[in-house]
Amino acid sequence: MVASQHVDTLVIGTGVAGSSVSLSLAKFGLHSTMLTAASNPLECNSAWAQGGIIYKGIDDSPELLQQDIHFAGAGLCKDSAVKFLASQGPECVEEILLTPPVSVPFDRTQTGTLALCLEASHNRARIIHWKDQTGLAITDCLLKAVVSTPQISLLSGKTAIDLIIDPVSASCIGARVLCAHSNTESIIYAKHVVLATGGMGEIYKHTSNQAITRGDGLAMAFRAGAHLTAMEYVQFHPTTLFLPGERAFLLTEALRGEGARLINHTGEAFAKKYHPLGELAPRDVVSRLIVSEMAATRQPNVFLDITHRDPAWLAKRFPAIHTHCLRKGYDFTQQPLPIVPAAHYLCGGVEVDLRGRTSLPGLFAAGEVACTGLHGANRLASTSLLEGLVWGRAIARDIATSSQSWNINLENSRLAERERVPETETETNSESVAASWGQLQEVMWTAVGIRRSPVALREAVQLLRGMETRAAAACEEMRTDAARWGLLNGITTGRLIAEAAARNKVSRGAHFVEEG
Repeated sequence: MVASQHVDTLVIGTGVAGSSVSLSLAKFGLHSTMLTAASNPLECNSAWAQGGIIYKGIDDSPELLQQDIHFAGAGLCKDSAVKFLASQGPECVEEILLTPPVSVPFDRTQTGTLALCLEASHNRARIIHWKDQTGLAITDCLLKAVVSTPQISLLSGKTAIDLIIDPVSASCIGARVLCAHSNTESIIYAKHVVLATGGMGEIYKHTSNQAITRGDGLAMAFRAGAHLTAMEYVQFHPTTLFLPGERAFLLTEALRGEGARLINHTGEAFAKKYHPLGELAPRDVVSRLIVSEMAATRQPNVFLDITHRDPAWLAKRFPAIHTHCLRKGYDFTQQPLPIVPAAHYLCGGVEVDLRGRTSLPGLFAAGEVACTGLHGANRLASTSLLEGLVWGRAIARDIATSSQSWNINLENSRLAERERVPETETETNSESVAASWGQLQEVMWTAVGIRRSPVALREAVQLLRGMETRAAAACEEMRTDAARWGLLNGITTGRLIAEAAARNKVSRGAHFVEEG
């Protein structure tokens, strides 16, 4: 029989959103179990966020922040979510990040106040940061607090592959989990399940995300029957380092906030030819104007130039970027960097309310996997870490005041508990998975990318449906093959994005459809 255990709250994911849930639950004296497929919990997308997190600026107000979020979101943001983040955000930063046991060492001015920077589409300098590795600093401090908190159990090398639904109450009561060390399947039952699994960048040929961002939580939620929304709004980051044959490296929004210019191969600053805000226009606009300039000049990339700023200051302000670029043969204090846009963030996801509750009782979601309605058609810079923090705390508060009991029928729930013989993955299986990933990434990049056409979208949907059917069959045959589950989740997520894009005929924000 498949082994099982019972926990109070199961949190799938160890980034900012998941850590916010568990640490906030602990303040209520409640226990939680955090799950990560990685061997190191720091291997999450939150740790790769460079720019910063919204706090509050001088002469700032919640209303000013709300205006910026709505503007960036192309008028499709949910007003209640925008107001919730703007009102709760500063308090959340203070309560969770600026006080023990977390106490993130954000950069400060010479007088000791928090250093604030400006980013695209913000009308105030309200972003706090730690050099150019803010996500890493925040996530590291959060996880150190998690490890030292007795009410939290942290399990690494555990991959959730499916949510468990009680057919009587139609509520989520746990998850199926694969153990990387033993190649075995187990079940974790929980009164509450929180998806904090991050995004889906890996399904695109070019992405700023880590390889673990396969859309796992999105696909699991879909298979369980949860409602997903706004899946067509995939945000592409305008600036990633372009090195043919290598994985994209994010060049933070803060570079343009500090004055970096977009130039073409002749050295011409071209951004304001396309939009009056130039480099500081919303991300979807900047990504499209870069693609337009690449097409007009018939070049595979453009350049990001900040050489007019003081070299010593640049190296101190952006040390990780400086070090990485030097290793790749570029000194961005002395020369422009070759750049291209890349898939960065999903504005849609599992639909949740202001308490992080999904359409399935017992199932919550926070962070990039969730769609709070905050981002509308295009996410405002530096809102993602704050959103995970705010909704993570909101989920904990809802759980702390709920009366959920173990009134579920385990015998009849969709468990299919039976003995399984562990499968051994062959070289052919590995090659097959890799080939399918390549096909998925190519079709998503060419047909469901920055510019989309109705014909290409329809063809992509049909292709992805066939791939999904084959991948699902393979998972049933090889139940404990985590790589095949990851592939299935990636294909399912891609298919959901493509279908949503094909249905939506109106270009808005990150969803841009060519005529014809």
